[in-house]
Amino acid sequence: MHPEVKVTLPEGVGFAPYCCPGTGELADATIKSLVEKRITVWEKHGVVAIGRDVTEAFDLVDTISKAAEIFFICKMAGMEPEGLNKAQLEELAELSKRLNK
Repeated sequence: MHPEVKVTLPEGVGFAPYCCPGTGELADATIKSLVEKRITVWEKHGVVAIGRDVTEAFDLVDTISKAAEIFFICKMAGMEPEGLNKAQLEELAELSKRLNK
């Protein structure tokens, strides 16, 4: 849906299932997700991101927020979002490798 996600987050986006806010359970789910990802979507809460500094973490959240916005605008307009095809994803993966060295 949003090419910048593949370039910015080649490792993908983590997901933590719903847990009560402020609990050790939510912390554990977040830590588990962040082992391999830099951003995690908290079901029914929001997101958490890690970066070299607050600006990098904010940029990750902003990128995911924009991708979600595009997806839901398409859905509200009655469209079924198609996403990117295999060739486009491969092209973006190559770009990501070059940029993230």
